[in-house]
Amino acid sequence: MAAWRTAGLNYINYSNIAARLL
Repeated sequence: MAAWRTAGLNYINYSNIAARLL
C-alpha cells in the first residue's frame, strides 16, 4: 500500500496551506 505516500502528500499540502495562512 502507498498509505505513507498519501500521508506525506497530506502533510505537505497542510504545511503549504498553513504557510499561506501565516
